[in-house]
Amino acid sequence: MNKKILLSLLILFSCPFLLTGCGSNSDSNSTKSNDIFNLKKKMTCTKEEVDDDGLKTTDTMEITYNSKKVLKIKSTNISESEPEYIDMQLNLGNAFAEKFSELDGIDVKYEKTDNNEIKSIMNVDYNKINPEQIKEKLGDLYDETSGNIYSSTNYTIDKFKEENLDGYTCD
Repeated sequence: MNKKILLSLLILFSCPFLLTGCGSNSDSNSTKSNDIFNLKKKMTCTKEEVDDDGLKTTDTMEITYNSKKVLKIKSTNISESEPEYIDMQLNLGNAFAEKFSELDGIDVKYEKTDNNEIKSIMNVDYNKINPEQIKEKLGDLYDETSGNIYSSTNYTIDKFKEENLDGYTCD
């Protein structure tokens, strides 16, 4: 008789664990579904232009995103210039880079790659930028009316393409 009571109690107390699982509140299908939505994807977009003087500019954007939003971008610009203006352009670019690099989530570098070529790289981490801080630090340099890659922290890939990739070819 005692064995029957003991066995009944054991079954009674083990049923909730058998029915609900041991300590897991999440549905495994839900977890798999969330993993799919959070997978990081990369897209590379390029745009080449030649000005009236025959000087070429190549822009490349590497965009890291998941199904919900853009996470990071790396924007690389390589611009040809007249050799007599290259140092002035580099100095202006470095002043620009210094101002932007004071901001959270943005890193900008300029370098002279040739006698007539400047390369700039801007990295933006959308999990770290603060558009209000950007407006405050840049003051008059900040232009809300033109599309810019640092005006929002919540771009979907489609919205980012629409607002920032006109004329680009993406893979």
